[in-house]
Order: sequence, then structure tokens, then C-alpha cells
Amino acid sequence: MIFTAQSVYNDIENCSVADFGIGPGMLSIAAKLMGSSYTVGFDVDQEALDSAWVNCRKLEIYDIDMVQTDIQSLSLNQGKAFLCSSHDRSYLHL
Repeated sequence: MIFTAQSVYNDIENCSVADFGIGPGMLSIAAKLMGSSYTVGFDVDQEALDSAWVNCRKLEIYDIDMVQTDIQSLSLNQGKAFLCSSHDRSYLHL
């Protein structure tokens, strides 16, 4: 998924990436390895965040932010989630 987002749409490199439901961190790690400028993962489950943290450390990735929260409780503009921005465009996905 991350490879396609980058290779077909150029939507990862130099973009900010939010991973909603980070789990073990595979998508966040892939985004960082594909050149994201900023990556943040959200999860309600502390064990998932711990797992993501361990996986990042195993790969010597230290610049992925992780937030424990229930994203359903966040007030987002009309239910839209900000996923990616770069110097010339931004994306909103429902």
C-alpha cells in the first residue's frame, strides 16, 4: 500500500503521514522508509503502541511520533481526516 502510494501517486516522500490504528507500526515504518518527512501513529491500545515502538527500535527508526488516543473522540472538520500534505498539495479523505 505505501509503495503504491509513493510509486504511483507520489504521496509519501516529503509528506506528513498519519497512521490511524498504528498496530505494530508496519505502515508507519514503511512510510518513514519511503521518505515521509513526518510520521505519526495513533492507537487507543497501549500494547499496540508498545509493539510499534519495539519494531521501530529494532529497525533503528527513532522519528515516528506515537499518540495514545481514541480517534473517534477527536473533533475533525466534518469527519474528514488529514492524511498527507506536501509543499504544493494536501489531501483530505473521509
